[in-house]
Amino acid sequence: MVQRLKQNMAPTALVLAIMGIFCALPFLSFVASQQVPIALILLTILLSLAFLVQRRVGPSLAVGLEPDRRMLVWLMIVAGCLAYIAASCAWSIDLDGSLQRLKRLSLLLAIGFLSVYAAQRIAPAPRGLVLSVVFSVLGLAVLILAEQLFGLFSNTVWASTSDDFKERILNRPSTYFVMLAWPAAYAAKKAGQHLISRMMVVSIPLVLFASSSASGALAALAGVSAFLVASLNKKAAICLFGTLVFFSVLAMPFAVRNDTVMKTGLSIVQQANAFSAAHRLGIWNFVASRSEERPFFGWGVAAARTLPGANTPLGQVESFSPYLDELESVFPTLRDSPALPLHPHNAALHLHLELGLVGAVLFCFVITYAIVCLAKIKPEAAPYTVAWAASWFVIAFLSIGFWQTWWWALSAICLIQFTYFFRSGVAGDRPQSAHRTTEAP
Repeated sequence: MVQRLKQNMAPTALVLAIMGIFCALPFLSFVASQQVPIALILLTILLSLAFLVQRRVGPSLAVGLEPDRRMLVWLMIVAGCLAYIAASCAWSIDLDGSLQRLKRLSLLLAIGFLSVYAAQRIAPAPRGLVLSVVFSVLGLAVLILAEQLFGLFSNTVWASTSDDFKERILNRPSTYFVMLAWPAAYAAKKAGQHLISRMMVVSIPLVLFASSSASGALAALAGVSAFLVASLNKKAAICLFGTLVFFSVLAMPFAVRNDTVMKTGLSIVQQANAFSAAHRLGIWNFVASRSEERPFFGWGVAAARTLPGANTPLGQVESFSPYLDELESVFPTLRDSPALPLHPHNAALHLHLELGLVGAVLFCFVITYAIVCLAKIKPEAAPYTVAWAASWFVIAFLSIGFWQTWWWALSAICLIQFTYFFRSGVAGDRPQSAHRTTEAP
């Protein structure tokens, strides 16, 4: 009796702490983006401790350390990608920056792998505890709506701060929400709350279309569309997703320099009066033109921050200056804005710029293989994983730099959540018995 009690209670405190991080993460977005990597590190430590405690009181540690063939395959894939990124340091224009970036990326990947490995092998959480993750994400949705409709934060806590600060700090929760909502919606399904799961799928675009984040709203819309296609036909959704990834990533440098595409984009940003979107069109055009100078292997990892001509005003960028005449009346300061501040705000262009066509093709294969693996692990989860991946790509194409640590840490936490909820018996699934019943669709 005592031994059984130990086996049941030993990992409980650690599991509670793990779920606490899952629940707290949405609200960390109101504090600072750097809290996400810290949350990933804490989550990895707690998952590893839970794994060790569970093996100490239950099955032997040797059982838990048995090789995982799928994990070994992924280790080899990631090692190959890191080898190419390391090789790009040799021709990078910023050797110190590229080595620093390689070190950070390697550490982040190691932490993520360790956490996923432990998440596959610790005791599942009770149904009620998993639902707390769902309600924390719904709570974030309520806060986003309250801010947008009533100025909950901008009229109280941040009343004395600048409008620029408010826009930056309140846009980040939209990104957190659209990424965390999909594993939470799947957790609701696993807990048997199918109605809540469907409501979350519908609420994602509704919430973000009410927010000030255009990229978040578009990501939510893409996610819901992918969810519907994958619900109807999983194989068709995966094939469509893989095709879109290949064509969009590989064609991005040519698309942003196409005259028809540029004029369409400029017309949209003028109607929306969106200066940041107009500036990004100029950034993308500049990055695409510089990528053409080193098309196959790029300028080397972390080169964007020190790229020659990055501080050049857009008015002096030859390929973009013809479009400025029709924008000057709406955005008079655009001509003097820098051609490349920090990063391209487009992951595909960032890949082409720093790792070239070789890096872009490698990334396409890895991402397509990843989504196929996710769908195969749990076929019932395919609509949620494909929807999450679709949302990921829209945000990646519109808002981020490819190497941003907070973005990869957030992505890793979402994958850890999916992995944890994939577990058989998790979230209150019924125990196996002679009178077995199938799960409701």
